[in-house]
Amino acid sequence: MKAFILVVVLSLHLELSAKEVDIQQIPYASKVVFNSEMLDVNVSFMIYLPKSFHKTSKLYTYPVIFINGSHGEQFFHSLTGVTNHLGKLDRMPESIVVTLNGDTPDIFTNGMWLNREKIDEYGDIKRYIQFLERELFPYLESEYRANSHRTIIGVSGSSLFPLASYIEKPNLFSNHIYLASHDMIGMGLEANKRFIDDFDKVFNSNSHLSSKFYFGIASRDMERRGDVFSKNASDLSVVFKKHLDKDDFKIETLSNEDHYNALIKALLSAFELLYPKQDWAPNYRDLVADSDDALKSIQKHYDDLSDSYGYTIFPKIERWNSPNSLSAISRILYRDKKYQDAFNVAEYWSTLAADPTPAKLRMIDALSSMDRKKTAASNLAIILEELDESSPYYERAMTLKQQLQ
Repeated sequence: MKAFILVVVLSLHLELSAKEVDIQQIPYASKVVFNSEMLDVNVSFMIYLPKSFHKTSKLYTYPVIFINGSHGEQFFHSLTGVTNHLGKLDRMPESIVVTLNGDTPDIFTNGMWLNREKIDEYGDIKRYIQFLERELFPYLESEYRANSHRTIIGVSGSSLFPLASYIEKPNLFSNHIYLASHDMIGMGLEANKRFIDDFDKVFNSNSHLSSKFYFGIASRDMERRGDVFSKNASDLSVVFKKHLDKDDFKIETLSNEDHYNALIKALLSAFELLYPKQDWAPNYRDLVADSDDALKSIQKHYDDLSDSYGYTIFPKIERWNSPNSLSAISRILYRDKKYQDAFNVAEYWSTLAADPTPAKLRMIDALSSMDRKKTAASNLAIILEELDESSPYYERAMTLKQQLQ
């Protein structure tokens, strides 16, 4: 019996091996080698683009999340997974993710590291910031539609550049996220002077700053040096409370977690701080309910959000299995026989999509239902002139043509 089973398994294996298997690579991210005239070296970085990037028009721009140092390279995949998931669900803006390797000046440990008094200078932070402002940021804006809403993430030792960059250039990044950095904030650019003290000085000199800050630490790290880390966290909290709104910072201990294991929890907590659910995840049905103009109601929400964050934020054009997108709500409005609203939303959708065809077909549906069949047929004829038979929308367009005859 055992021999028979072995023969059958081997036969199946040989049969499967003989079949052709089509294996396709799924693109995930890119590595860019950037020739920097400012630094006079080739700078390499990894970049991840949101899934919607190639589906949206050039009107869409994207925030950038930078994650620094060797930790950034190690946790790049984890970060992009979190941002991809939350971005798809409207729990945060869909964002570009980029790794950095920022330079730092001499850092005095101030007793935070018992076996080391100073971390020697790595590169030139002033010149590196100039590289970001004059070369990398403009490159990301021109090639990837990046905007000026930028977040920097520092984990453990890779927090030193983000901390030092804030002291050097406070408005370089819009948001700061730190994990396992409670020792780093006790270090500083001068002996016996902490980053905590420098933060206070920066706030005193720049009342107009509007950055948000998240500092998370694993509970196991707090157990290891709780007295030192608790004091640093407490002192930093005093500085933040003096200068910032309570919704602009969060310092927390992540329970039942080790040093790096806390990353996902920290990211989820930090992104909720930066992008509260009540602002970023509206129910589109609620937005248009009892509205005389559905499109204006949707636009008002995103205009208000844009004013809050300092860049133009658009509603999603598509979202899987959800009513909360322009494509879905236009379909719902059409189903509810609110044809003019459906047309207006679809027309707006068409301006934001890289391929406006499905939005234009929805507009034709609405025109037809409003007894404007002549206009609908004319618009459809224009679409069909440009539509190839291989298009996924060709059959739908031909069905509409028959209905309009």
